[in-house]
Amino acid sequence: HIKTREVAHAALVAMTGKDLGYEADHWRTWFAHRTEDVGPRKAAPSSSATTYYGVGVHSDRVLFIVDLSGSMAFPWGKEVNRLGIARAELAKVLEQLDPGTLFNIIVFSDKVRAWRKGEVLATPGARKRALKWVDKAFKEPRGGTFMHAALEKAFAENRRIDTIFFLTDGL
Repeated sequence: HIKTREVAHAALVAMTGKDLGYEADHWRTWFAHRTEDVGPRKAAPSSSATTYYGVGVHSDRVLFIVDLSGSMAFPWGKEVNRLGIARAELAKVLEQLDPGTLFNIIVFSDKVRAWRKGEVLATPGARKRALKWVDKAFKEPRGGTFMHAALEKAFAENRRIDTIFFLTDGL
């Protein structure tokens, strides 16, 4: 927990330019009363944003972190498992990303793997290559759920990201 706390603190300081310590209440109070524009960019009211598991993607700097541990093979319904649903949702959001969006994908189980070291623009070619990589990476879930290592890699290698979608079944 201490290392995760330090990583989260460093990310907040980097994103906001403020150092309010490690207490969540200090950050909540500052955020509630802030006047600066910080946080994910909002989509224009008239635009239609893509979604990931029903959550709007209102940023042009996103990272998707997905659990590929063995428990993701457990069924969800009669004919599909968690991994199949995760793959379909990720494919859908990747296909819909605006070409000006910076993105990356990290998967984790016993090991952590990133599609790229750092963010790339969501050009049609990059999205196609990412989908191909996802198809290979999602073939077979296995191993444990080492989410801390995935978060460390995310913060270390994706400095321009302002929004992270973190998907795990928690087992």
